[in-house]
Amino acid sequence: LFIQRFKTIPTELVDASKIDGCRPMQYFFRVLLPLTKNTIGALVVIEFIYIWNQYLWPLMATNTDNMRVVQIGIKMLMNAESSNNWGVIMAGVIITIIPPLFVFFILQESFMKGFALQSEK
Repeated sequence: LFIQRFKTIPTELVDASKIDGCRPMQYFFRVLLPLTKNTIGALVVIEFIYIWNQYLWPLMATNTDNMRVVQIGIKMLMNAESSNNWGVIMAGVIITIIPPLFVFFILQESFMKGFALQSEK
Protein backbone atom coordinates (compact mmCIF):
# COMPACT_ATOMS: atom_id res chain seq x y z
CA LEU A 1 0.00 0.00 0.00
CA PHE A 2 2.72 2.45 0.94
CA ILE A 3 4.81 1.87 -2.16
CA GLN A 4 1.87 2.61 -4.42
CA ARG A 5 0.96 5.70 -2.40
CA PHE A 6 4.52 7.03 -2.38
CA LYS A 7 4.76 6.56 -6.16
CA THR A 8 1.86 8.97 -6.65
CA ILE A 9 3.52 11.79 -4.70
CA PRO A 10 4.99 14.30 -7.17
CA THR A 11 8.74 14.91 -7.18
CA GLU A 12 8.04 18.65 -7.16
CA LEU A 13 6.98 18.21 -3.54
CA VAL A 14 10.45 16.93 -2.65
CA ASP A 15 12.06 19.84 -4.46
CA ALA A 16 9.78 22.38 -2.78
CA SER A 17 10.51 20.96 0.66
CA LYS A 18 14.27 21.11 -0.01
CA ILE A 19 13.94 24.74 -1.06
CA ASP A 20 12.02 25.44 2.15
CA GLY A 21 14.90 23.92 4.12
CA CYS A 22 13.37 20.58 5.16
CA ARG A 23 15.81 17.88 6.06
CA PRO A 24 14.90 14.28 5.05
CA MET A 25 13.32 13.40 8.41
CA GLN A 26 11.38 16.67 8.48
CA TYR A 27 10.14 15.91 4.96
CA PHE A 28 9.03 12.48 6.09
CA PHE A 29 7.22 13.63 9.24
CA ARG A 30 5.84 16.96 7.99
CA VAL A 31 5.00 16.11 4.39
CA LEU A 32 4.81 12.37 3.70
CA LEU A 33 3.07 11.17 6.86
CA PRO A 34 0.19 13.67 6.60
CA LEU A 35 -0.26 12.72 2.94
CA THR A 36 -0.40 9.01 3.79
CA LYS A 37 -2.78 9.32 6.74
CA ASN A 38 -5.57 7.43 4.93
CA THR A 39 -3.21 4.70 3.79
CA ILE A 40 -2.02 4.27 7.37
CA GLY A 41 -5.65 3.95 8.49
CA ALA A 42 -6.34 1.27 5.87
CA LEU A 43 -3.23 -0.63 6.89
CA VAL A 44 -4.16 -0.44 10.59
CA VAL A 45 -7.56 -2.00 9.87
CA ILE A 46 -6.11 -4.78 7.72
CA GLU A 47 -3.34 -5.63 10.18
CA PHE A 48 -5.63 -5.50 13.22
CA ILE A 49 -8.05 -7.98 11.65
CA TYR A 50 -5.15 -10.21 10.55
CA ILE A 51 -3.64 -10.25 14.04
CA TRP A 52 -7.03 -10.65 15.74
CA ASN A 53 -7.80 -13.75 13.66
CA GLN A 54 -4.54 -15.52 14.43
CA TYR A 55 -5.20 -19.11 15.40
CA LEU A 56 -2.11 -21.23 14.85
CA TRP A 57 0.51 -19.04 16.54
CA PRO A 58 -1.34 -18.62 19.88
CA LEU A 59 -2.10 -22.33 19.82
CA MET A 60 1.60 -23.17 19.54
CA ALA A 61 2.91 -20.40 21.80
CA THR A 62 0.62 -20.94 24.78
CA ASN A 63 0.66 -23.96 27.04
CA THR A 64 -2.17 -23.32 29.48
CA ASP A 65 -5.86 -22.71 28.92
CA ASN A 66 -5.65 -19.42 30.86
CA MET A 67 -3.42 -17.92 28.15
CA ARG A 68 -5.44 -19.02 25.11
CA VAL A 69 -7.17 -16.50 22.88
CA VAL A 70 -10.92 -16.37 22.25
CA GLN A 71 -10.76 -18.09 18.86
CA ILE A 72 -9.07 -21.13 20.41
CA GLY A 73 -11.63 -21.11 23.22
CA ILE A 74 -14.45 -21.30 20.67
CA LYS A 75 -12.75 -24.21 18.93
CA MET A 76 -12.31 -25.95 22.30
CA LEU A 77 -16.05 -25.50 22.95
CA MET A 78 -16.80 -27.14 19.61
CA ASN A 79 -14.53 -30.11 20.39
CA ALA A 80 -15.92 -30.70 23.88
CA GLU A 81 -16.90 -34.26 24.76
CA SER A 82 -20.50 -33.31 25.42
CA SER A 83 -22.89 -32.31 22.70
CA ASN A 84 -22.19 -28.95 21.14
CA ASN A 85 -24.15 -26.13 22.73
CA TRP A 86 -24.52 -23.99 19.63
CA GLY A 87 -26.10 -21.09 21.51
CA VAL A 88 -22.98 -20.66 23.66
CA ILE A 89 -20.69 -21.09 20.65
CA MET A 90 -22.55 -18.49 18.58
CA ALA A 91 -22.58 -16.06 21.52
CA GLY A 92 -18.79 -16.47 21.70
CA VAL A 93 -18.51 -15.83 17.96
CA ILE A 94 -20.56 -12.63 18.25
CA ILE A 95 -18.39 -11.43 21.14
CA THR A 96 -15.29 -12.25 19.08
CA ILE A 97 -16.54 -10.24 16.10
CA ILE A 98 -17.21 -7.04 18.11
CA PRO A 99 -13.59 -5.68 18.40
CA PRO A 100 -12.76 -5.93 14.65
CA LEU A 101 -16.10 -4.33 13.77
CA PHE A 102 -15.44 -1.56 16.28
CA VAL A 103 -12.01 -0.83 14.77
CA PHE A 104 -13.42 -0.95 11.24
CA PHE A 105 -16.29 1.44 12.02
CA ILE A 106 -13.95 3.90 13.70
CA LEU A 107 -11.46 3.87 10.81
CA GLN A 108 -13.96 3.22 8.00
CA GLU A 109 -13.58 6.62 6.34
CA SER A 110 -9.81 6.40 6.42
CA PHE A 111 -9.96 2.79 5.20
CA MET A 112 -12.10 3.63 2.18
CA LYS A 113 -10.12 6.76 1.29
CA GLY A 114 -6.87 4.81 1.58
CA PHE A 115 -7.99 2.31 -1.03
CA ALA A 116 -9.57 4.99 -3.22
CA LEU A 117 -6.24 6.83 -3.31
CA GLN A 118 -4.48 3.63 -4.37
CA SER A 119 -6.70 3.29 -7.44
CA GLU A 120 -6.04 6.88 -8.59
CA LYS A 121 -3.12 7.46 -10.89
